[in-house]
Amino acid sequence: MVEEWHASQTLSSCLSNWFLSTRRDSRTAHSFLYTLCFNVRGLDARWAEVYLLSTKHQFDILVLGEVGKVDLSLIGATYPSYHCFYQAGENAFGGVIVLIRQNIPASRLLCSLPNVCIIDLHLEVPTRLIGIYAPASKSLVWNDLSRFTTPSFIIMGDFNVDLEKDGDKADTLLNWADDLDMAPFVPDAHTSLRSDRTIDYALGIGIENRFRHMKGPQRVIINRFSLLAHSRTIALKAKRTGSVRLREEARRIRNIARYELKRFRQEQLTKQLADRHKSGKESNLFWSRTKRHFRKASASLRGLISPDGESSKDPQRIANLTADYYEQLFKEPTLMRPHP
Repeated sequence: MVEEWHASQTLSSCLSNWFLSTRRDSRTAHSFLYTLCFNVRGLDARWAEVYLLSTKHQFDILVLGEVGKVDLSLIGATYPSYHCFYQAGENAFGGVIVLIRQNIPASRLLCSLPNVCIIDLHLEVPTRLIGIYAPASKSLVWNDLSRFTTPSFIIMGDFNVDLEKDGDKADTLLNWADDLDMAPFVPDAHTSLRSDRTIDYALGIGIENRFRHMKGPQRVIINRFSLLAHSRTIALKAKRTGSVRLREEARRIRNIARYELKRFRQEQLTKQLADRHKSGKESNLFWSRTKRHFRKASASLRGLISPDGESSKDPQRIANLTADYYEQLFKEPTLMRPHP
């Protein structure tokens, strides 16, 4: 700390370095990473949107697809605390950029496939991340990515395939994912601006194994979401094959996961209510969420009339009169026992 103090040219730069160091330490202690995925359709034209998105959400990893023309010096100056990895596309409109916070140990795996950026995250459980942009005119076939899979692996980006509406293309992608035991993580809303299709999502292997290393409530809740993801995988298979048995199994797993998640939230609320007056993170979380429901209001009581008939509007006198009245009202009664 003393060396940083003497090495800094200004006080603000020294405080900034200390702030970043504190932030890195707190981030490293967490077992999860905030990851954003955005298909920008031309980074030079939508740079302002990317910047607003990144400043609103304090991300750990940002995956940008279809970036087109890229000014790496501008990205480095805008995000000095992030490592930038770029993979060119097949044409002037393609390309993928992955930004990773510097305190996250990561290295790039060289890959000659266009629009495919592969990063190894050296975490407690080593995880491989692949950012992808797969245009309709791609030369890539899904089997080209099979050799890059690991026990803990996730691929995310723009697949340009709707898993429920694109027929043969969806079957090809899902069959490849099934062969590798990958589970899809699909958002509930449409992600295509040109149609009502969902083409931006993620496929993962071994993500549940990584979540098992988490402790406390986060591990429990993520296991419930893993059940939901598994039910969606079975539901997609049922839709492709028309199997009634798979559809019923997907519904059964989904109902179990929702019930367990609801019960878990009720248990957490009960625990927060019980610990709300104790010092600690639980009570801070409880009051930070409930304080917005409190409203400042003035009392509707404007005055009191004392027993002798005198009216008073002085707040101190009103408080004294009220205190005397309730002290007299709730004092211990005196019992009169007649002599036998």
